[in-house]
Amino acid sequence: MTDIESRIPQFVKFADFHVKLNAYIKLSTASIDYLTAAKSTDDELTDLLDNLIRNAGERWVGTIYADPFGELKKLKIQLTESAIMRVFSSFDVFIDEINGYFSEFKVEIAPNTGPESCNKFQLMFKKFEWPYEELEYLIPAYNFYVEARHCIVHRMGVANANLKAINTSQAFIDSIEFWPTVTPGRKLSAPPAIDGNGNLILNPHHAISYSDICFRIAKIINRNIIDKVGIDYFVLKTAKEYLIDKNEIIGFSCNNVHAYIKFHIRNNYGFSSLEISDIKAILDKNDLRKKYAARYSLLVRKESSSTK
Repeated sequence: MTDIESRIPQFVKFADFHVKLNAYIKLSTASIDYLTAAKSTDDELTDLLDNLIRNAGERWVGTIYADPFGELKKLKIQLTESAIMRVFSSFDVFIDEINGYFSEFKVEIAPNTGPESCNKFQLMFKKFEWPYEELEYLIPAYNFYVEARHCIVHRMGVANANLKAINTSQAFIDSIEFWPTVTPGRKLSAPPAIDGNGNLILNPHHAISYSDICFRIAKIINRNIIDKVGIDYFVLKTAKEYLIDKNEIIGFSCNNVHAYIKFHIRNNYGFSSLEISDIKAILDKNDLRKKYAARYSLLVRKESSSTK
């Protein structure tokens, strides 16, 4: 059973991105709203913006806006567009890093197998032989935002036929309607609408929704990876990294090599239930206990002599 706190480094990095993006969107939106409410007329607002731009610490001359309120409204859309592009790229990096880092555990599959609509992370699930059931409610919403990102990047925010089809599909409508929110009883915010001209109507919360979808997928991947490779993999990897690959004690010395490995594996991966007896058993099973104990003693002596 995977510890609830257990996490692989790739997931830690993506989770950190998710938290920071949330703060970025909220603070940026609040700042735009603050500016919008600061003045009541076009002239007053454009004078304020002109002064702020001149004094921003950059080599910028002043800028006069004919429609400053409209510019700030467009800025919210541009903020959302850029954030959606960042979510796509960060999640794509996460998937690529997982595929590369844990490639030895994948089952190779024949090309062009599976549904044509199979996206990148679904293909990962197929290669690692993981079930799709937990993903089913996420896939329609995920596909919508991926296609929306494509339209933002390649069509200047105008919806294509694929996005319109997803938007009106029953699977997507049901996905939004029955979304399991963090607070029970609440409804997920409405997804981006498509106006009569085919333009995506974006609001800042849409970028957070997209990031949350990817974060939920990443959590499932994190747990599945840990379950697939097993605790032995992480114990042996940590032991090698901090005893063989390093020539000094990292962090601080412990009473013995098992406590030292336990400290680093909890720090790196969060395995809260891992005990000294588990580490001993894994090292014994791989005939490494004496070797790593001797190596640890050497590193401790080296550290002790260097401090004298």
